[in-house]
Amino acid sequence: MTAALRNMRGGLAGLVGLTAVSAVCLTVEFTQGGEQVLAVCEGRAQPENLYVLSVPGLIAAVLAVVLYFFLRRRAAAGGGTAESPGRAGLVTVLLAGVALLGGALTVWGDYNQTVMAERAAQPGTLVACRVA
Repeated sequence: MTAALRNMRGGLAGLVGLTAVSAVCLTVEFTQGGEQVLAVCEGRAQPENLYVLSVPGLIAAVLAVVLYFFLRRRAAAGGGTAESPGRAGLVTVLLAGVALLGGALTVWGDYNQTVMAERAAQPGTLVACRVA
């Protein structure tokens, strides 16, 4: 196995790993989102770990996309001595892009929940929650 192929496999493994970390963090965050909204509706305090999963998930997705473009640039600059990420890398970076969009939406949703909780904690504020 050549050094270029070994480096490419390591880079692709890192790309897949970052995408998987991002997907797991954001999936867990999405499942906890309903519980956080109910806490605000019931007047309970927001959990302290509100951004614990959404921000690392977003960062992992950003790093996966950056790593993909770094691998492509290195392969192009190598003049044939470095392997390109290929289709597997392209599919993985597309999944990382979806995770990136999900991460941005999750962080935005967490921020909105924090604002809603602050407004609900003010005296004389009526919070109407509809639970389906």
